[in-house]
Amino acid sequence: MTQKTGNDLTNRFRLEIQSTCVISLCAVKTIITITLSGLALLGCKSIAAEPAKTKSAVKVETPSIPIHQAAYKGSVDIIKQHLAAGTAVDSTNQYGSTPLHYAARSGKANAAKLLIASQAKVNLKDSKEITPLHMAASGGHSAVVALLLANGADHKITCGERKEPALFAAVNKNRTEVVKLLLSKGADLQAKDAFAATAIDSAVDKGLPEMVMLLAKNGANVNGSGGTSPLHKAASTGQKEIVEILIANKANVNVTIAFGDTPLDWALRNGKNDIAAILKKNGGKTGEELEATN
Repeated sequence: MTQKTGNDLTNRFRLEIQSTCVISLCAVKTIITITLSGLALLGCKSIAAEPAKTKSAVKVETPSIPIHQAAYKGSVDIIKQHLAAGTAVDSTNQYGSTPLHYAARSGKANAAKLLIASQAKVNLKDSKEITPLHMAASGGHSAVVALLLANGADHKITCGERKEPALFAAVNKNRTEVVKLLLSKGADLQAKDAFAATAIDSAVDKGLPEMVMLLAKNGANVNGSGGTSPLHKAASTGQKEIVEILIANKANVNVTIAFGDTPLDWALRNGKNDIAAILKKNGGKTGEELEATN
C-alpha cells in the first residue's frame, strides 16, 4: 500500500471542501428557484419584476359655463375650474374680449383679481379697441379701476373709434369717483381724442356741470386749445350753469375761434339770449365789437 504524504492529505481536504461548497451553492440556487416558481404559481409577483406605480393626474372637467360668462358674473370657483382644466386665462371670444374684459365691465373685483393673479394681460384690446380699464372706467367701477392700475394698466392707452384715454370714458359717463382716481394717478387733462377734443370738451358736450367743475378745479384748460372753446359750446347750446362755472374758473369770455367768433356771437346766433346777457355782464363782446376796439 502506498503511503500518503502530508501534501496529498492536504490537497484531498481542499477538494472535499470545494466540492461541498459547490454542492451547497447549487442547492441554495435550486431552493430559491423552486421557491420563486412556487410563488409564481400562487399568483405572487417578484418585487423586482413589479413596475413602480405612478400617480395618475386627476382630469379636471371644463365647466359648461364659458369662462367669459363666469367672469362677468364673478363666479370665482368656475373660473378656477376653467383654469385648472386648461382654459387660457386670456382666451378671446367672438368679440375679441378676454375674461378680464368681462370682469371689468361688470365690476367684479374678485374675478378680476383672480384673473390678474393668474397672469391675465391687463392692457389687451378687444375687437373694438377697448381695454379692460376703459370698460371699468366707463362703468364707474372704482375698485376694479384701482386694481387694474395697481397691476400695470396704462390709463394713457387710447381706445375706441375716437381714440380716447380712460379719463374720457369716465367723464362721458359722469363717473366722478373714477375721474378723481385717474387724476390722482396722473391722467392728463390736456390729452385729446381723435377729434382734438379734451376731457372738459366732452363734459360740456354731455351737459355735465359737476364734471366740468371737477375738471376745471383740477387744471383743465377752460379756454380750449385752438378749436371750439368750451365756452363757445356751452353758450351756443344754452347751458347756463356750465357757462357760469367756466366764467367762475377764469374762462376768457372773449376767446375767439375761426372767423373771429366769440362765445357771445354763438349765443346770439342760436337765440340764447339769457346766455348772451350773462356773457355781456361779464364783459363779453361780439367779434365785430372786438375788432372795432383793436
